[in-house]
Amino acid sequence: MLRQLKLFTAIIIFASFFGCKTAQIQTEKPAEAYQSFVFKPKPSTINLPVEMDINNIETMLNAKLQGLIYENAAMKDADGVNLSVKAWKKDNFKLGLNNNELSYRIPLKLWIKTCPQTHVLGFSLSAGCQELNAEIALKYHTQFSINKDWSISTTTTSDGYEWISSPVLKIGPVNLNIKFVADLILKANKNKINTEIDKAISKNLDVKHYAQQAWDMMQSPMQVSEQYNVWLKITPQELSTLPLSGKNGKIHHNIGIKALTECYVGKEPPTDSSSTLPNLKIVNKLDEGFSINLMSDIPFTTVDSLAKQFLVGKTFTSGKRAITINDMKLYANNDNMVVEATVSGSIKGKLYFMGKPYYDAEKSAIAIRNLDFELKTKNALLKTADWIAHGTIAKMIGEKMVFPLKDNIDQIKQQIQQNITNKEVVDNVIINGNLDDITIDEILMTPESIKLPIIFKGKLSVNLLNNKK
Repeated sequence: MLRQLKLFTAIIIFASFFGCKTAQIQTEKPAEAYQSFVFKPKPSTINLPVEMDINNIETMLNAKLQGLIYENAAMKDADGVNLSVKAWKKDNFKLGLNNNELSYRIPLKLWIKTCPQTHVLGFSLSAGCQELNAEIALKYHTQFSINKDWSISTTTTSDGYEWISSPVLKIGPVNLNIKFVADLILKANKNKINTEIDKAISKNLDVKHYAQQAWDMMQSPMQVSEQYNVWLKITPQELSTLPLSGKNGKIHHNIGIKALTECYVGKEPPTDSSSTLPNLKIVNKLDEGFSINLMSDIPFTTVDSLAKQFLVGKTFTSGKRAITINDMKLYANNDNMVVEATVSGSIKGKLYFMGKPYYDAEKSAIAIRNLDFELKTKNALLKTADWIAHGTIAKMIGEKMVFPLKDNIDQIKQQIQQNITNKEVVDNVIINGNLDDITIDEILMTPESIKLPIIFKGKLSVNLLNNKK
């Protein structure tokens, strides 16, 4: 009898031991919910530098102002002296440039015929005609500016003149009115000089042509990597510019193109059809910052697979107790990620963890911030398995939930950098850029994937080669 009692007691103790070792837990699954996906890429500025060598204007003006530029065969000066004047361009002239102002002097060779009159007893008698030669330089400066409608305005002002030879001439008893002759030539050539300056600057500084060319080019996506099938899409929104300025013999014009710049991996994104060039904004400062917005998709199936690789089959211990993860699934509850873990060991059933995914810049990886038991799961654990609710298992699982992205991001950055460095994307259009920094905005979750807005920051310019004849 005693022997049977001992056997019965042993069975009870054995059954009690294993009955306490494994607890079946009943948990409630958190709702699967996803935020509506609205991706708003941030606009940035692309610089379009335009330069014009003033030698082009100089050459054009010298070609137009040739030979005889003034002739008046019969006139009288203020003293009643009969004059005939001819003026030829003596030499080619040079343009000077200071900020938005051109300065120049036009050397002229003069032929003057004067026929003074004398008066005796009320009669006018000719004292004989004389011819003389002289040289004069007409001086001008022209200010130029760009308008909102892309036209170029010029204002040409006379700076007077200087005599190169014989500033004062005296013929017999009559002093030739030199100032009258000089003012006459200045006045007669003012409109002609203005017209030629306008033509030369407008033809050589056809900013609208460059802007329209760039605007049209940007409507079509550009493939920047065939290997990874990466496309760069630029959607221009507005155009702005600093006032025109000049330095070192060149007129500089920098157009800022505000645009959405996005990078796509996969098939070619659709082409925008808008080609209307907007009016120009004249500003005092251009934003030089540039960013390429890349929306990278990580399918939930891929994340699930990685999580299982990290965690399924792993055993977590707390004192003498332990659980093993047999299976798991990831999904979203609004902006939180839910980890559904099927476990066995000291407890059996499904545990639900919740935390917010974020980009860990130091590790270049997606991680889960503050991963912990979901509230209802934690309440259930406090009733049946208090030890795990207060343990470090949630923290240990959170440490394993890290999805590295560095290699992928570095590859994409390298490919984009190679393909925006002195790259002729279409005929006569070269883009040049430099990527300096990477930021990743808030991670978004959809039923199909985790969306990662990657922003590559730096500078980008578009250079247009002018092949116009």
